[in-house]
Amino acid sequence: MGDAERADEASIPPLDFIDDIGGRTVVRGHIHSNAYYELLTDNIMDLGHVDFVHSQSLGSPSFATARAEVRVSRDGNTIRCDRWMPDDLQSPMLETVYERKGRVDAWGDVTWYPAAVMKLSVGMTAVGAPRQEGRDIPSAHIMTPETKGSTHYFWASARDFKVGDDEYSRQFLEAFTNAFVNEDMRMVMAQQEEIGSADLNALKPALLSTDAGPVQVRRALTQLIAAEREAGPA
Repeated sequence: MGDAERADEASIPPLDFIDDIGGRTVVRGHIHSNAYYELLTDNIMDLGHVDFVHSQSLGSPSFATARAEVRVSRDGNTIRCDRWMPDDLQSPMLETVYERKGRVDAWGDVTWYPAAVMKLSVGMTAVGAPRQEGRDIPSAHIMTPETKGSTHYFWASARDFKVGDDEYSRQFLEAFTNAFVNEDMRMVMAQQEEIGSADLNALKPALLSTDAGPVQVRRALTQLIAAEREAGPA
């Protein structure tokens, strides 16, 4: 948006993994949400919610921050929140998706790029085995604000196994759409109704150590918006 001459292609997030090229299959979805885009970003940046909000689908106690090893880091305007879950059990749904049952080493790594683009990589491998010997499914989560209270949520997920398996893709789309629409959105909408048009930080919410990822993102976004306003219109 703005003056095309000021656009910097180097700042475009690297999401080439969702291109339709040989060797992988991409599944895409779109959700229209009556919630502010920052709340949807919070949802992806804090995967600790998985065990609670997705208890009937994606959830397992291994995702809870009390058991997972969580590391938040920042490089310039890029913020990462990596979740490592060694030698633990995953949900029956994820066991089916990754075709691996029992105890595993698993991960859920999120990288945020301003203003609201995230890459999420979820995978699992045998206990003690390198990640590359397991399966990893990277996905893009892109929040496009529509109004102060509505957002277009675009997502795409890529895999390099069961390539071209349309039935598997259908089941994958159905399962994850259900998780996003019937589980995530119910929570986010409840937050939106409670917060209304107020600025979240102005409400002085109680912040826990588990909030480090989304809090850093909100602070970075606030800084970037202030800098853009100071620079004047494009």
